[in-house]
Amino acid sequence: LELPPANSKWDYQIGDPYPPRDGVSLVSRDREARPFAKGYTICYVNAYQTQEAEVRWWKNHHRNLLLKKDGDFVFDGFWGEILFDIRTPAKRQALAKIVGRWIAGCGEDGFDAIEPDNLDSWTRSKKLITKDDARAAALGALELDEDDIALCTYVCAGKFDYGPLLRAALERIEKEA
Repeated sequence: LELPPANSKWDYQIGDPYPPRDGVSLVSRDREARPFAKGYTICYVNAYQTQEAEVRWWKNHHRNLLLKKDGDFVFDGFWGEILFDIRTPAKRQALAKIVGRWIAGCGEDGFDAIEPDNLDSWTRSKKLITKDDARAAALGALELDEDDIALCTYVCAGKFDYGPLLRAALERIEKEA
């Protein structure tokens, strides 16, 4: 893990990337953009609602993971994005696999960090999603298994096997609950 440089000039580039101003060394960009070659880049992942441009894809491929009220999709009115339905463990796990692939892609593409955004989408859910639902989704590590973190072992220079470490931690948490 490498933290961003202290006191960096920062540019938040959600949408189309562009060359940052002189002196900027920290950039946040969408997961579909390329990292900033001359500095530290945070990969923006819309982890709790769709990207506006992906609404059709979600409706065609994962309609059941989109939040609905009275049969209508629940939108974040400011961004035109549909909220993900994170109210059940099964839906959270299905979404975690999709978002997890995006996060892994950020690492493969050379981003330095991840920004999973819109955890606060529960506040725009028309009271369908609770704060506890959002917390459970954010704590998705409790729903992981060894295969979900195989990428960590793969990219580790020392080839440390993180699977048994995860299993031991999850078993300890289960005993303490």
